[in-house]
Amino acid sequence: MKLFELDARSPDAGGELWSGFRRVGSPTLRLMGGQYAVFFDGKGDTYEHAAPAALCGAHARTIEVWAFKESVRGDEETLVAWGRRGGPTASNLALNWGNNGAYGGATHWAADMGWHGTPRAGQWHHLVYTYDGKTARLYDNGAEKASMDIRLVTPQSFPIRLAVQNAANGTPAFKNEYNGSAMSGPVGIALLRLHDSALTETEVQAAFKADQERFKAVAPLTLASLREGGVTKVSAGGLTLTVSKSENKPLGLVADATGFDFLPTDRLLTRLGDGFHHLGDVLVRASGPVETKTQWLAERGQLVLRATVTNTGSSAVELGAVGFPVIFNNIISDRDLPQAHEKCVFFDPYIGQDAGYLRVTRLSGAGPALAVIPDGKTPFEAYQPLREPIGPSQTFEGAYAWLAHSAAYAEKDWGKATPWNVPTKATLAPGESRTYGLRFVLAESIRGLEKAIAAAGRPVAVGVPGYIVPQSSDAKLILNYSKPVKSMTVEPAGALALTPAGKTPAGGATYAVKATGWGRARLTLTYADGLTQTVHYWLTKPAAQAVASLGEFLFTKQWYEKPNDPFGRSPSVMSYDRELNQIVEQDSRAWIAGLGDEGGSSWLTAAMKLFLQPDPAQVAKFERFVDGVLWGNLQFSSGPNKYGVRKTTFFYDPKVLPDFPYRKDINWGSWTSWNKRTSDDVGRGFNYPHVVAAYWSLYRIARNTPGMTKRHDWKWYLEQAFQTTKFLFSGRVGYAELGLMEGTVFLRLLKDLQAEGWTAQASELEALTKKRADKWRQEAYPFGSEMAWDSTGQEEVYAWTKHFGYDDKATVSVNSILGYMQPIPHWGYNSNARRYWDFLYGGKLPRIERQLHHYGSGMNALPVLAEFRSHPDDTYLLRIGYGGMMAPLSNIDQGGFASAAFHSNPDTLRWDYYSGDYGPGFLGHALNTGCYIVNDPELGWQAFGGALTQRGTTITVTPQDSLRQRVFIAPLKLWLVLDAGQFERVTLDTKTKAVTLTFPPKTEHAPVARLRIEGQHKPTPKLPTERGAVVIELGARGRTINLINI
Repeated sequence: MKLFELDARSPDAGGELWSGFRRVGSPTLRLMGGQYAVFFDGKGDTYEHAAPAALCGAHARTIEVWAFKESVRGDEETLVAWGRRGGPTASNLALNWGNNGAYGGATHWAADMGWHGTPRAGQWHHLVYTYDGKTARLYDNGAEKASMDIRLVTPQSFPIRLAVQNAANGTPAFKNEYNGSAMSGPVGIALLRLHDSALTETEVQAAFKADQERFKAVAPLTLASLREGGVTKVSAGGLTLTVSKSENKPLGLVADATGFDFLPTDRLLTRLGDGFHHLGDVLVRASGPVETKTQWLAERGQLVLRATVTNTGSSAVELGAVGFPVIFNNIISDRDLPQAHEKCVFFDPYIGQDAGYLRVTRLSGAGPALAVIPDGKTPFEAYQPLREPIGPSQTFEGAYAWLAHSAAYAEKDWGKATPWNVPTKATLAPGESRTYGLRFVLAESIRGLEKAIAAAGRPVAVGVPGYIVPQSSDAKLILNYSKPVKSMTVEPAGALALTPAGKTPAGGATYAVKATGWGRARLTLTYADGLTQTVHYWLTKPAAQAVASLGEFLFTKQWYEKPNDPFGRSPSVMSYDRELNQIVEQDSRAWIAGLGDEGGSSWLTAAMKLFLQPDPAQVAKFERFVDGVLWGNLQFSSGPNKYGVRKTTFFYDPKVLPDFPYRKDINWGSWTSWNKRTSDDVGRGFNYPHVVAAYWSLYRIARNTPGMTKRHDWKWYLEQAFQTTKFLFSGRVGYAELGLMEGTVFLRLLKDLQAEGWTAQASELEALTKKRADKWRQEAYPFGSEMAWDSTGQEEVYAWTKHFGYDDKATVSVNSILGYMQPIPHWGYNSNARRYWDFLYGGKLPRIERQLHHYGSGMNALPVLAEFRSHPDDTYLLRIGYGGMMAPLSNIDQGGFASAAFHSNPDTLRWDYYSGDYGPGFLGHALNTGCYIVNDPELGWQAFGGALTQRGTTITVTPQDSLRQRVFIAPLKLWLVLDAGQFERVTLDTKTKAVTLTFPPKTEHAPVARLRIEGQHKPTPKLPTERGAVVIELGARGRTINLINI
């Protein structure tokens, strides 16, 4: 039922009362866009009316507004609003006409909507908001633009207002309460209707058509109307491209066998506005007049996009930049997890010059997959983010371009950043033309992309173990191409040493790689046919030394001692700012300065460093942190919340701490500046694995390195880990039903409870986690998070579904990871788990941008390597998992500081200055690092994380990873793990399957080695066991034992 109708044609429009709404300020009647409208200035004008109960609470409703704006400048620019700002979630309701991609369409408070293309200014628009009790929808001129499932809780005690929202106290809020930006703007409203029901799509379209002639409104384009205007189809290589003749825009790039569309066709209508890019566009920056002609072709069984750039002037023209927008369906916005996994793709660049390519993979990890490769001389020189009306958000990584020439960007836009490749330009004489292009190659699966690229005649490089190479470690580069390498250059000179090392069984040219420098290194290969390839490496200190320097930095530079700190943070390992070289004691994001969340948990990094390399002095400091800060401050040690983990120790609350000198140069008005009450909240489940990991690490140290811990015995630490986990799953903590980052630690805890004979605790923990796994088993993609899509849940979902035998769901988890972790000859993109928003929450430079080796890389490596151990013939899993496991070593600088992640935008290309949320990734490294020995049909015998020699039937491997306590021999499916001691050497007889293990001499804290064996081998002669581990007494000269196949 229609409750209100305000029409500018009525005689009271612009008066003191307009159809019962009371005038505030000076809204006036004026002619706008050919129609009379009530004009609001965006500064003090509004009309207001009491909100009826039928439009509040969770009741259904519809807002219809015919509005006109000369320009749209602000983020939200409100049209109609009631409820209030300030929370709780969904207590506000505002229909907006703003630019912000996240909340420019509707503001609910903490659950908002964008237009997915701001309605064009200078035209009348019929803007509609509907809510049916479950789903909110936005319409522009009859076309649905966005939807969101939400339960509104709109309070009735605040009025309906036009052109402005209600502040938390009920007053008009023309400016944002946090940053002072305008939330209203000049607007004309000619017609407003409010209904106490949700209009259907058909009813919305009918309402638009009823007034369309009056307002001379432009009917929206539809996909059907675009197709009716005629299309062109080009088919080749299992792909069909459809292009609209009227708009010259692609209407789909479909895999013929499956019908999967790689393009955002279902969002095309939104993207037809000015400023958007499309597959088939060409970007040219030239110093003079040029003409660009493009064509789509089917050539040699491949789909080809080709562009010819011609100098139409009378003098030479410099092409400073030539590029192709690579637009695929990475728009997750307004999709649930099943929709996102089934419809959307990610794409990852190999910025490798003539050998470069783009991998386009589905979120589900299923096939088909797509490779974009050069046509002719179109090197992949640089990868440029593109500005569009809908910018990047948590559900949209953004649009990018493949640049074949990038000098114009480097000179004007990139500042002092060092590009991945040397920027180039081209010169065209008058009348001269140059042709560039891309080819599209389809593969049935993600694993098949490299073979598809090679079959298309392009080089494929494989790094073993990857492209992060510690000094003093053995690595290899395998090149698969029909032409031999003519020359090699390394920049910086001498940073890498390459030596020919024969060929693989599949014929790949193999080079031994040694790191002699530190940091970024670029290898340029020139083949006999003139093709140029660049391979990008990151070189580190020897792995164990890198971890040692990390520990030294953590327990000196990041060690915080201020006994009178009012937040109780002393003593602890705190967040660090590498730019200023000081601890972060205050930040508007309370958790960063408060030991909370992931962004403030450098102490988690410290815990896992001690797990890898326990040092007596550092352990003593960490035990002080546990007793003085963790237990009793960050974690409640008594009362009803005992074992609950607070969100942060630091908070912004001048009422509680009136004398504390909060910095005046920090904006404390954001939601991130939590007050004392919010800081004490124990409801964020993602905080708990950090605490459990800290206790569990100290349990392992106390149990396996005698005399190292002083303040508590191993039982206390194990009990603390268990009780913290129990509180997490008590039903009082939010997000506990989801897969939690670092959740693998709960499974490790279970195994140790079982090994210690703590049967009751183990049974209770297993029962609690099985409830979660049973729930995940019923979901198609059980990877829920705080975010709409995330790469955090897969790790723990895999751990428990695998543990409980739900192998089908474990496979879904791994496949999802393979959709966003790719094998690419570039240290930053190889095995780089998808993350592009966490600089907002943990970085010093807070922006949405593809993050290179954020914590997801190390964390997601856990399930991938575990799955490889179940399928040791699948070397692809090993390449992905090992690359991710090595990633956290690249974050550690020469002084030992570890950054949150690397900024990939070409105007920056450096590590962030904050330590941020590095900890979870290093946990992934600590729980996963090891040496993997394989005999792959194509690669032959290889050691990932070790030095391998072969003499006849004898394979000898010296582990070179940061821990040297884990070895997996893939041909034997044999997993060897040490709880104490280290491997010095592993020898395998390929004929008898006998294995010989050599251990270094005993030390003060490791007088024995404790070996766990998973596989069909046992020691000979028999050795004693304890807690499921073989106990090996070490002598002054070490020890050698033999394992035989049983």
